Amino acid sequence: MKLRVLALDGVFDTGLSAVLDVFATANELAASFARDVAPFEVRVVGMRRRVRTAHGFAVPLGGAIESGPEDWIVIPALGYKMPDSLVPALGRADVRD
Repeated sequence: MKLRVLALDGVFDTGLSAVLDVFATANELAASFARDVAPFEVRVVGMRRRVRTAHGFAVPLGGAIESGPEDWIVIPALGYKMPDSLVPALGRADVRD
């Protein structure tokens, strides 16, 4: 299964890392079983060329967002919690796109 993790500027650091850790762990555990299970193909993508987390860390992107009928897109939350910072963030061009 192809998974695209859409990282928007200001992504919640814990949300992004938790999503990536969950699928990496699932792939590692699945490989230890005798069953023939296809691994998750995880790629972090963005709406823009550069993305920074809410704490300012650069997010390495695997390209622009592209998806086909077999893909799933996971969108971790933005790192804004209060209305005075969340509302303007939701109105940004990259979020609207």
